[in-house]
Amino acid sequence: MTALRRLALATAIGTYLLIVVGAIVRSTGSGLGCPDWPLCHGQFVPPPQIASWIEFSHRFTGAAVSTLMLALLAAAWVWARPVKHILVPATAVPLLLAAQIILGAWVVWLETPSLVVMVHFSFALVILAFVLWINVSARAASGNDLAPTLPSRDQTTIDAVRAVSAPSGGWRSPRRSPRLACCWWVASRERSGLAGSALAGPAATVRHCRSGAARWSTSS
Repeated sequence: MTALRRLALATAIGTYLLIVVGAIVRSTGSGLGCPDWPLCHGQFVPPPQIASWIEFSHRFTGAAVSTLMLALLAAAWVWARPVKHILVPATAVPLLLAAQIILGAWVVWLETPSLVVMVHFSFALVILAFVLWINVSARAASGNDLAPTLPSRDQTTIDAVRAVSAPSGGWRSPRRSPRLACCWWVASRERSGLAGSALAGPAATVRHCRSGAARWSTSS
């Protein structure tokens, strides 16, 4: 289980870095630096253009992380076959990965439409959650005190707001100021207030995020 836990941790770190690289591609407007897929300008090595190399770095990182995900699947079947709450998400990750690859191709073929970008980002978050779950479950199976537990109602509300607000950044233009995308950051500092406003309705949640973001930006 120790090897499985470490592999899951490495996969989680790689998946997070892949999300960061994807955010760089989006924020720099380099999504069409390689206007075709899977090649880049019809060749395996991109031309000497900054946008092309930024986009190609996302694909290269994705290929490396995909290898880790497939290795994680094999490790789960070898070392954790009786543990269903490890085996099931480990088996689901390659299926989500296949869908994610298709979505990534659609992003390029359809010239980076915002809706497809948002779904692409959402799938990445789901994959990251599954890999983290495998890591935590493997730690618990190894005898550590980090067994998965159900969150409280307030934490569930905060996580729901984060899950909705984070992918919304893919819907908006990267040159705008996506206020909702800041909610996850504000939520980590104002849990009870944000949970109360979320229960009061989406308008109250947006107002709380705006006022909280303004306060934290002026104090930093």
